[in-house]
Amino acid sequence: MNVFLKLSASLRGYIEGYNPQQGLTAGFEPGESLADLLGRLGIPLDKIKIIMINGRHGDSGHRLEDGDRIGLFPPVGGG
Repeated sequence: MNVFLKLSASLRGYIEGYNPQQGLTAGFEPGESLADLLGRLGIPLDKIKIIMINGRHGDSGHRLEDGDRIGLFPPVGGG
């Protein structure tokens, strides 16, 4: 089973060779949460501010389902 991840801004640096145009397809095991997957990928939860799952606001406890589309965004500062 697979999910599709799109990483924004500084989060892209955690995945070597990440292509922002293509995103990342990642496999997971049944019952695995988004937090479990991110841990395996080496993306720290404390660096993520917003999680979007299938176009809706989500959280790291979400139990992954085949075909989920996940967007991850870090905190953003501005002036």
